[in-house]
This record gives sequence, C-alpha cells and structure tokens, in this order.
Amino acid sequence: WGGAARAAATGSDAPFVPCRSPASGVGETPPFPSSLPAGASPRGPPPRAPPRRSLSSPRPSSTSLPVLGGFGQHELYLLRISDDRVALTLTRLLSHLNQRRARGGLWVDPPVLARTFADLSDGVLGFRQAAKIEDIPFPWPYAQVIAFLLCVFASVFPLIS
Repeated sequence: WGGAARAAATGSDAPFVPCRSPASGVGETPPFPSSLPAGASPRGPPPRAPPRRSLSSPRPSSTSLPVLGGFGQHELYLLRISDDRVALTLTRLLSHLNQRRARGGLWVDPPVLARTFADLSDGVLGFRQAAKIEDIPFPWPYAQVIAFLLCVFASVFPLIS
C-alpha cells in the first residue's frame, strides 16, 4: 500500500509494521491502534449491507448473544475491518485449537480432533449455502407462472382422470 492509499483506507498516516511469520514469510499489515476507543474504527464504520427482504423474518432481531470471556480490543478491531467475519472467526478458532494441541493442552486423539474440524467445516458450509439461498432472489415472473400453472393443474386434473 502506498501512502495515499493507506491514508484513504485507514484514515491515518501511521506507518505499516512489517510482520514476519514462519508460515507466510514477510508481509505488510496495518498496525493495531492501541488507543482505539471502544466504538471507534480506524477505517470508519463498517459498510452497511442493503436491507434484506425475507418472508421468515421481516424485522431484524434485536437479541444479542453473550460472549463468554468478552471481546478484547484487538478482536473487535479485526471483526470491524473484516469483510468475512465468519471465515475470520473460523480461522481464529482453528488456529487456537491447533496451538493448544501443539502445546499439549488438548489431550484428544487425532481422529477426534479431525472430526471436530470436519464438524466446524460442515457448519460453515451450511451457513454459506443458506446465505447463498438468501442472497439470490427468486424471479417474480417465474413464481407467478408456477402459481398459475398449479391452479390450472388443480382444476383440470380432476376432469381428466
């Protein structure tokens, strides 16, 4: 990222800190602002998705689920700037499981841990498929033709048989 692009994307001219990771090599990542207020983000508010119309839930739910242990400032920052919060959460969960297993904190057999990973993957797959169904609109003219043909079938079939 250049200076102008970085300032436009992050809202500050803070320099990037190069990060070295054994798995990914050298890369540039934006620094985490340690003095970030609880409700603020360096990139501004997250982009708002257009409102979805759904027959099953016409109004957004106002219930919130408690998070055991709460969120740290860094976790909130990552969730705010993430484009895909589900993938971020899954990646962090799998990373924590692997780190704990490597340190000796998870005393389970490898097949049990593999099954845990498979179940998490299946859950995310189900979420993606549900989101795909929700995001792709059903064509209105097609629905009207199907309803009309069902009415015709229901009225003509008893006469034929």
